[in-house]
Parts: sequence; C-alpha cells; structure tokens
Amino acid sequence: MSSPRMGPPELVRDAVTNRQIGGVASLGSGNEKQRRIAETETPHMADIKAQTETLIAGINEGNLGVIDELFHDDFVEHEELPPGIPDGKEAPRAMFSMLLSAFPDFHYTVEEMLQDGAKVVVRARFSGTHDGGEFMGIPETGNRFDIAVIDIMEYSGDRLIGHWGVIDRAAMIEQLGAGEPPQG
Repeated sequence: MSSPRMGPPELVRDAVTNRQIGGVASLGSGNEKQRRIAETETPHMADIKAQTETLIAGINEGNLGVIDELFHDDFVEHEELPPGIPDGKEAPRAMFSMLLSAFPDFHYTVEEMLQDGAKVVVRARFSGTHDGGEFMGIPETGNRFDIAVIDIMEYSGDRLIGHWGVIDRAAMIEQLGAGEPPQG
C-alpha cells in the first residue's frame, strides 16, 4: 500500500478515503470527534486570525456572546480547568465570566499571534484588578495581576473546535496576595 499523498504543509490526505483533511488529524491528536469536524479545507490565514481577534475583542468588551458566534457546538477544551467548570464551549464562557466578574478591568493583551494551518497561537498577557469579589475561593484583594498566557486555538472553517492553554496560575495567586511564591 502506498503512503498518503502530501499537500501543502498544513494539509494531509486521509490514507483510507484520500480526502483532504487538516487541523487535528494532520497533527495526530487521535480525537475522532474533532477529526471528523476538522475534515474541511484549512481556512485562510487572515480569516482565522481575524476570528481570533474578534474573540479577544469580545472578551475584552465583556461580550461573551462571541462564544456562541465563533465556537463549534462540538468544541473541546483541552486546558486543565479548575473543579466545577463545565465541558465544551461552556468552559471558556464560565472561565471568562469568573474573570470578568472578579476583575472588572480584566484585559487580554495580545503580544504575538502566529498561524499554522488551522491553528492560531497567541502569546498574550491577562491582567486586571481584583476588586469585583471572590475569584476561585480567593476573597477580593484589591491587588492587580499581570501574567503570561499561551493560547492555541484550532478552527474548522470559521468555528473554533479546540483550545489548549497555558497560564501562570502560581504568579497570579502570588500577585493577588493569596499564596507564597514557589521555593527553590
């Protein structure tokens, strides 16, 4: 049996169906549900970067309706989340609702945005002042936080189908005055 034909770097042909696929399947995640919804042509670079900018602007404006506009119904959150956060596209809605409530001046600042195929990688900062009430069990401190964040967002067409994220939670807790810095 011959190996699958290769298209441009971000696209791969399925060895069984010979259909052009992109996104998760070409990167080998093994998530069948996500592979099925990613079986569309990879969107144009400017299109998904613009979608990502729209999402971030909506979050910064407190408009979480942008999640319904931009997220696929089968969205998968891959980031490790705190207890009690729901699955699917309700996960980012719950997290950003908590952030916007506890930090009324919350801001998601993009420092760099890169695109590879159907994925957009955002190097950013989250910041805000803890003067809106409790946040994940931490009583209001009045302290400001500013932490590094990496977000990887995967698209199928113009809809987000997956997210992976890294956030410096230890620095956030320390800056809020709710914990000690790691020793060592």
